[in-house]
Amino acid sequence: MRKTLFCIAVLVSCTILGQAQNSNNLDFSGGIGFQGSSPKELSLAEYREAFPQSELLKQDYSGYYDQPYYYNYSGGLLLNFLWGVKIGEGANNEQRLRIGISSSGATTYSNNFEKTVTTPYDTLISTVTGNQTFVDSVYQDYLNINLSQDQIGLDVSYIIKSNPNNRLVFYSGGGAVLGLAVNSRANIYQNSNSYFSNDNGDYYPYAERYSDNGKSEVHNLASTFWAQLYVPIGLDFRLSKKNAFWQRMHIYSELRPNMQLAMVEGFDPTINLSFGWAVFGTRFEF
Repeated sequence: MRKTLFCIAVLVSCTILGQAQNSNNLDFSGGIGFQGSSPKELSLAEYREAFPQSELLKQDYSGYYDQPYYYNYSGGLLLNFLWGVKIGEGANNEQRLRIGISSSGATTYSNNFEKTVTTPYDTLISTVTGNQTFVDSVYQDYLNINLSQDQIGLDVSYIIKSNPNNRLVFYSGGGAVLGLAVNSRANIYQNSNSYFSNDNGDYYPYAERYSDNGKSEVHNLASTFWAQLYVPIGLDFRLSKKNAFWQRMHIYSELRPNMQLAMVEGFDPTINLSFGWAVFGTRFEF
C-alpha cells in the first residue's frame, strides 16, 4: 500500500509538473503542526472482548466506573508536503490544486476507569476558632486504555485564494486524505494513587503519593486504511514584492478542521471529529 501511495503521488506530481511548465505557476510547500482528535469511549466489556489475551483486563474491576472526559482530546504531530499548481483565476482570486503526502498521529479510542475508596482518617480542631476539619484518607485505582496509530496518506486539495498579488493572502477550500494507519497499538496502564483530603477541598499527599505497583501492556495491531475530509483555512504571507528570489518565498499557517474515518483491528469503523493546524509552513513558487 505504501508503494502504491508513492507511485500515485509521483504520477500525479509529474502531471502537475507538466501542466506547471505551461502555466509557470508551480509551487511546493511543507508545513509542520499538530493533529488533535476526540477519541471515542468504549465500555470495559468491549475492550475485554477485543483483547482477550490481556492479563490486566482479566482482573476484577468491580466498583470501577468510567471517568468521562468533559472534552476528550489527544494530539499528535502533523506534517505535510504538497505540490501545487494554478488551475484557474478570476479578477480577484486564483484556484490551485495541491497534491502530496500528509502524516499525523491519532488516538482513536481512549478511556479512564477509576475506583475510589474514601476512609475517615482524622479530625483537626483549630486552637484559635475551635472549628473542626474532617480529614479523609483517599485511595484511587486507575485503569487507562488508549488506542493510537500513525497515519500517512495521499493528500489532495482544492483551494481558492484571495487576490494573489497582495502581500497577505487568505485562502480556503476542500481536501481529502486517503492512506494507511500504521504502528497501531493499544496501551493499557494500571496504577494507584493515595492522598489525604479534607472537607475544604485541600489535598495532602502521603510521603510517597504514587505507588510503585504500576503495570502496563502494549498490544500491537494490524495496519488499516483511514480517510479524512478537511477544510483548509489559511493565511499566506509573501516575504518580498521586489526581490526576485524572496518574492517567490512564502510563509503560511493553515487550520484543518476535519472528519476522519478510522479503522482499528478488532473494532468497528468509527468517525471522529478532529482538528489539524499546520502552525508554520513555507511555500516556494517556481
